[in-house]
Amino acid sequence: MDSVADGKDYTYTLEDHAQRHKDTHFDAPLLNAIVARFKPTSLIDLGCGTGWYCEAAAKAGVKTVLGVEKTPDIGKLAVFAPITVWDLSTPLWPLPSHFDVALCLEVAQYTSPERASFVVQNCCRAGRRVVFSAAPPGQPQPHFGAANAQLKPYWIEQFSAAGYAEDSGASAALRSAARLPHLQVNVMVFQPNA
Repeated sequence: MDSVADGKDYTYTLEDHAQRHKDTHFDAPLLNAIVARFKPTSLIDLGCGTGWYCEAAAKAGVKTVLGVEKTPDIGKLAVFAPITVWDLSTPLWPLPSHFDVALCLEVAQYTSPERASFVVQNCCRAGRRVVFSAAPPGQPQPHFGAANAQLKPYWIEQFSAAGYAEDSGASAALRSAARLPHLQVNVMVFQPNA
């Protein structure tokens, strides 16, 4: 039986890990609101974990869906394929660009401040519209410490430098649709400057 140590005094199975990830990270009402509001035909999830958002987007009728995850052995846990293994904080974007929507939810806080601009640039390369969230200082982290927990103005400035601006109306609508408390606060939508 495969198992994963979670840093506490017990071990749990890969199946337990996958369910725990879904319960703490996947927000079906948020995904439904994204699909209803933007009607994407293509979606990429950057930092997709096991692929819950990808699976739900495909079931909702999004024709082209791709997951990207840094974890090398994510295939053991994945609920969706294809998932491309790649580190979002590297400067070279190796994947197709300009999906209708790029998701990057609660990932960027785990990258170093020196690499934050790469994460944002890759989000902008990936999607015509970016649905983004990152933990602010003080938000509990389920996995390991956040190296770059920042307030929203920091991320807005990073996206501005990449040529994208926040769509505050879309951000507010998605936050109000979200079920998970951290996404009710952290979600922002970015699109290219007019």
